[in-house]
Amino acid sequence: MRVDDIHSVAAMRAAARRRLPKVVFDFVDGGATRENTLRDNEEAFSRWQFIPRVARDTTKVDVSVQAAGSKWSMPLGIAPTGLAGLLRPDGEILLAKAAARFGVPFCLSTMSVAPMEDVARGAPDCDLWFQLYIITDREKTASLLHRAQAVGCKTLCLALDQPAHGKRWRDLENGWRLPLRKDVRTFMDFATHPSWSLSALFNPVRFGNIDNTQGSFLRSAKKAGHSFDASVTWDDVEAIRAQWKGKLILKGLLSGEDVQHAHEVGADGVIVSNHGGRQLDDVPASIDALDAIRQQAGSSPRLLMDGGVRTGTDILKAVAIGASACMVGRPTLWGLAVGGQAGAERVLEILRNEFMIAVAIAGVRTLDDAASLVRRKPAEIHSPNAPAEHHDSRGG
Repeated sequence: MRVDDIHSVAAMRAAARRRLPKVVFDFVDGGATRENTLRDNEEAFSRWQFIPRVARDTTKVDVSVQAAGSKWSMPLGIAPTGLAGLLRPDGEILLAKAAARFGVPFCLSTMSVAPMEDVARGAPDCDLWFQLYIITDREKTASLLHRAQAVGCKTLCLALDQPAHGKRWRDLENGWRLPLRKDVRTFMDFATHPSWSLSALFNPVRFGNIDNTQGSFLRSAKKAGHSFDASVTWDDVEAIRAQWKGKLILKGLLSGEDVQHAHEVGADGVIVSNHGGRQLDDVPASIDALDAIRQQAGSSPRLLMDGGVRTGTDILKAVAIGASACMVGRPTLWGLAVGGQAGAERVLEILRNEFMIAVAIAGVRTLDDAASLVRRKPAEIHSPNAPAEHHDSRGG
């Protein structure tokens, strides 16, 4: 299938499911334990609706935004996701190139396959961010910080929501581990997906930022697997703020109190995020947390969000509710899996097109208009006990 024949993020997900072995697809697609938050991240957007205004000139709407010291062509960027290079050789570089082509930032994960130096060289026009975990080896943390500055990253995204690995039942049931186990089920899974398997066979992966030697994936995985530091405090965040000379964005915040702390330590912004529902289940959907935080914290610091964005209308709703911009992770990974850079670009194209359609039909003249055009659905419409005819029929 040509990526140009795919017309929705849901269809791109379905295509990725066909191309990838189940163990790999589920690693990308799955969430923590019962996956309630994973589902709710998407479903929560349907609890909001537009109240369009008509007879407005929407022919010259400027949808670009200023965030983290740079101009984005639209309020959408690519979020950090580990092991993108597992889906396609040079996956992180391809994502960075896709982001550059659309004039949006790409945030590279600490847990990427390609080291940051390779990504910076491979996509020199990209607004490259680096997402940092504070790891138990504080010298390694400092080294990552210095390397990010050296390659030209102007924005550091400090992730604070992973003091430990979340438990993902799908991964455990599939036997996902690093390196992947060698048994009959895994062999058959790979054998029935030859396109991906042949590519993976000739392109071994490692955590390039954690282990930037040419060692084995097993050694690299062991280093990465015991890295997350559960002792992190706001004092550590302040120390990072003092060391980092560029923009500092804190990722993984869901409470207004933590957003206030972020403001106090000098963060330039926060990403309201529950890690895509991958870490702790039964936490608020990102869009609901964004609404609560905006009401509590006001306009400082700048808010971004990720989690559950699957359509252009989702982007417009997030902007209306208080986000300066959104970031997507899984959608561009699905695109990468299906078509490499072209697949990731197709996802961005789909979302941009849907966003512009929503802007026009809702009557948005400037992005500041959006807040007055969105409201929560009346409770009886989205209540679990509502009559069946009121329920939103959602595909994918």
